[in-house]
Amino acid sequence: MTSKFAARLAREMERNEWSYAQLAAFLGVPKTQAFDWVNGNHEPNLASLRKVAQILDCKITDLIEAA
Repeated sequence: MTSKFAARLAREMERNEWSYAQLAAFLGVPKTQAFDWVNGNHEPNLASLRKVAQILDCKITDLIEAA
């Protein structure tokens, strides 16, 4: 089952035209880690979440709170 975070992350990535491979490269994490975030298998720690929000030009709350 895809987490709400994963769905929001995918939405923001689509809005910014980012692939999980691009996100991983920019964050300096393995592609498998970004893939797991997008597919709801794991969620990033707070430091990574901050970087994700910065890279995707959104707020952390856009990724973790109800729309």
